Amino acid sequence: MPSKSSSQEAAAPAAPAAPAAPAVPVTTQPPTAAVAPAGEGPSLLVKRQVTVKARLTEAMRQKLAADFQDAVRKLDVELSQLEFQGKRLLADAEKGGPERTAAVSAQLSGERQKRQEQKVRILESLKELGKMSLGTEIVQGTVESLAEVRVGDRLALVTAAEVVVEDGIVVAIRDGGNVTILEGSARG
Repeated sequence: MPSKSSSQEAAAPAAPAAPAAPAVPVTTQPPTAAVAPAGEGPSLLVKRQVTVKARLTEAMRQKLAADFQDAVRKLDVELSQLEFQGKRLLADAEKGGPERTAAVSAQLSGERQKRQEQKVRILESLKELGKMSLGTEIVQGTVESLAEVRVGDRLALVTAAEVVVEDGIVVAIRDGGNVTILEGSARG
């Protein structure tokens, strides 16, 4: 097979020159015992979401049940007010003609339905709460924290963090799959 001369070889088109990246100063932080693995070299502090969970206790169950019942009562009051105000609004709408009456009626119906659906969801949550065993962890929300990242870290472990509370007292901190504070029950 004849060899190709250099004039026959296809030259790859030259890529346009990329603009020079601006110099960004990297600061190193000393390792923190609770977050950083042992290691050398530069590190970077990153924000992460920390899940806050509450362990279900009898006191928490009673408080949540009371909150759910209060929410149902408030919705019942809103439904009663909506019914009373709806009669007045419909009477005023009748003066505007059938289209206006139909629009007001549809709006009132939608508001009524929205509140009734909320009430059903709350009552379902109340039933679920009654079935939960004590010690079940319930997600309460998230907070932000800083975590130190180093070359070689598994990012999923660095960013995975949870705080567990029992009756308002932190009983566990789970950081990267490790429990950094021994789990226990809340003490008074």
